[in-house]
Amino acid sequence: MQRTWESAGKSFVGEDLQADEHVRCAYERSIKMKKTSKKMIAMLVCLVLIIGAMAVSALAAETVARGECGDALTWVLTDDGVLTISGEGEMGNYDAPSVIAPPAFLPKPVQAPWYEYRTQIKTVVIENGVTTIGTNAFYGCSELTDITIPNSVTEIKRYAFEYCTSLVDITIPNSVTELDISVFLYCEKLESVTLPNGLTELPAQIFYGCTSLKNVTIPENVTVIGSGAFWYCSGLNDVTIPANVTVIESYAFAECTSLTSFVIPENVATVEDGIFQNCASLISVTLPDDLTEIGSYLFSGCASLTGVTIPETVTNIQSMAFEGCSSLESIVIPAGVTEIGIYAFEGCASLTEITIPAAVKSIGAEAFSNCYGLTKITVAEGNENYCSDEKGVLFNKDKTILIQAPGGLTGSYVIPNGVTNVENGAFAGCASLAEIIVPASVTALNSFNTFGSCTSLERIIVYGDNPNYMNDESGVLYNKDKTALIEAPRKLKGSYVIPEGVNRIYNCAFENCDALTDVTIPASVTSIDYSAFGGCENLTAIKVHEDNPNYSNDESGALYRKGIISLEQVPGGLSGSYTVLDGTDSISLFAFLDCDKLTEINLPDSITYIGDHAFKGCTGITEITIPGSVEIIEDYAFMNCKNLKTIKFLGDAPSINDYTFETVTAIGYYPDNTDTWQRELELNAGKNITWIPYTPGEDLPYIKGDVSLDGEISNSDLVMMARYIVGAETDENIKTYGDMDEDGKVTNSDLVALARIIVGIVD
Repeated sequence: MQRTWESAGKSFVGEDLQADEHVRCAYERSIKMKKTSKKMIAMLVCLVLIIGAMAVSALAAETVARGECGDALTWVLTDDGVLTISGEGEMGNYDAPSVIAPPAFLPKPVQAPWYEYRTQIKTVVIENGVTTIGTNAFYGCSELTDITIPNSVTEIKRYAFEYCTSLVDITIPNSVTELDISVFLYCEKLESVTLPNGLTELPAQIFYGCTSLKNVTIPENVTVIGSGAFWYCSGLNDVTIPANVTVIESYAFAECTSLTSFVIPENVATVEDGIFQNCASLISVTLPDDLTEIGSYLFSGCASLTGVTIPETVTNIQSMAFEGCSSLESIVIPAGVTEIGIYAFEGCASLTEITIPAAVKSIGAEAFSNCYGLTKITVAEGNENYCSDEKGVLFNKDKTILIQAPGGLTGSYVIPNGVTNVENGAFAGCASLAEIIVPASVTALNSFNTFGSCTSLERIIVYGDNPNYMNDESGVLYNKDKTALIEAPRKLKGSYVIPEGVNRIYNCAFENCDALTDVTIPASVTSIDYSAFGGCENLTAIKVHEDNPNYSNDESGALYRKGIISLEQVPGGLSGSYTVLDGTDSISLFAFLDCDKLTEINLPDSITYIGDHAFKGCTGITEITIPGSVEIIEDYAFMNCKNLKTIKFLGDAPSINDYTFETVTAIGYYPDNTDTWQRELELNAGKNITWIPYTPGEDLPYIKGDVSLDGEISNSDLVMMARYIVGAETDENIKTYGDMDEDGKVTNSDLVALARIIVGIVD
């Protein structure tokens, strides 16, 4: 018998009541389960939404700080590193931090209100309505990578982005019509900048120290490129100067070491000083046809420059214009030139000859010194002021002043009788000259660098009837009464005893006497000029008489000045480790000149002053510790210390000059427990120092894998490590910093580990 029933709105028919009942119950259970499942799903969805909302709430950026930054502007910094500036009107102007506290009568410097959070700022959003970006606004925001500038901004003031060292690119809107000086000073990672079309002037030092800037498009309306605009843009390899430019100011492209060619537009009437100074890769330059003057230092240090055409309109070649252009093979001085400045062509080692035009009225000191390849200096007929002899030596017209001998002069040279003056640097760079004979007529033999780099000079002979000068049996030059030692020939060898009665030793008197082994100074000497014994590579001892009132020597044979104790000269032949005497107050200029055999130099905690070029050429040292007592380190103090990789400062920031670490690539460690290091300007001396703070009493931090010690890991480290593994590189820093797996050695596994970091496979 069939049965019919309903359940959940469904009709069922069945013959077996019991079986039908099982079906019905099963169906109803399934319906209940579906309802329960729907409820559970709904609950899960709600739970997910709640958790999601909580997550969003948790991830929402929180405010770190906020405040005002202008009469009608506010700012807020959130914990995701975003600084937002809102409102209408001008942003405030602020001060950079000062290492030295200002006098009480001056107002206290005021930094930007977000300055204390500067290392947390990653993004800056300036909202529409803001009209200016203030002075020093984002100074030292070293983590800033992204900034949005609205079209309402019309002016960006000086130093606005100084030391934004992580900023890679920036677009300045066309609304900006005025940029102040040094806006991007030391933005060392800045690669790309879009400048506003309406800009008419690139201000002074706008991109100074932007070492990663490779190319830049200068707007067509620009007429002036300011002083030092691209100074130290060492990565800049391409720049086009618009035709409208009429003025390029001094040092505009100095130290742009990647520039290879340059065209100066015809509208530029004056080329100012130092525009291309130390552009070491610069090969060719096109100068405008109507140029009237070659400025001082214009091509100084352009070691790759092979030739340049000086326009016929030029009348003046100023001091050091071509100094150090060691690849310059030929140069034609135009007929209209009347003046050649001091050192104008000094160090042009590849020049073989040069002609002085008839119009030249003035030639500065050492204009052609250290031109080693120069075989003759020719003076054009009709010149009323100068002449030259058969060996190409330059004189004044009546041959009473010897101005310059060509660097290629060889053998023996007799100064003509009648010459009364020998100018500074007159024989500098005559590397093959063996003998100089000085006649009785010479009454003024200027001492500064007169025989510099005369590396083959064996003797200086003075005629016996000369009233002012004499020489001894070793060919050393003295004044007539033998109270002043003026110059030793560079071939002087063995031991040399300075006679009693001498009271002064002139600067550089024995410099680079490489065969000299020791020298004895008598009690009578009261004055020793700088670098008197510098660069004597086999000199092992300077011995001072014990009764000398002003000078003494230590057990290593180093020369000291008594009283305010000063280290004057370390013998160039010393090797291994040298420790400066306790109580020494200063390291004199050139004190360690070319001490390339020293591997360690220890300074006491009494040193307050380190002089110019103090450690120049100390190629054997890899690290040095600067005591906390040091207050001043002068320019070029570590020049050519090419293997110096670690510089550790123990105390407050000393006064460091712009070129203190010139030519040095190293890590500079400074203590994190003093705020005197906050002025980052001091942390860029030499431009190749990577500065890392450390905690006194703890090991120095380092970047594992940074075997080149340039502060970052790159392919250059990979190459150095690979060369070390195969034995082509011996730098011990590689063993220290390249041991990635810390097994005590550097192997292929370390190389692979470093490569994985570089390509981003691991952190």
